[in-house]
Amino acid sequence: IVVTQQMSDIIGSEYLKDTILENSDTKILLKPTGNQGVLTQTCDLLGLTGHQKSMVISMNQSEGAVRDVFIALSDKYSGVFTNEVSPQEAIAYESNKGKKKRFLELTQTMSAIEAIIKITGGK
Repeated sequence: IVVTQQMSDIIGSEYLKDTILENSDTKILLKPTGNQGVLTQTCDLLGLTGHQKSMVISMNQSEGAVRDVFIALSDKYSGVFTNEVSPQEAIAYESNKGKKKRFLELTQTMSAIEAIIKITGGK
């Protein structure tokens, strides 16, 4: 299993790229970011079919607690699945430091759980 947020981690090394991509039957892509060219190149590198590329490109680009996930199991099955997390989980696992700033500030004076309750109003 290999997990990365940056395809450059994999494609930066020919050895890693060939070894990982040739031996990976399962491919999981989270909300794609970047321009269309990078997305198409990533799909090509992963060996996705035209139909699979269409699914990835059509993934939900909305902000918030809803995230689409593309999963391909070998060449036999692939699909886009929507994963909705609670507001508390969305704050706790947010990777954008700007969006997470208030949470990080509050955790300096209280526990993470208390900070989440304060930010979300207990929802």
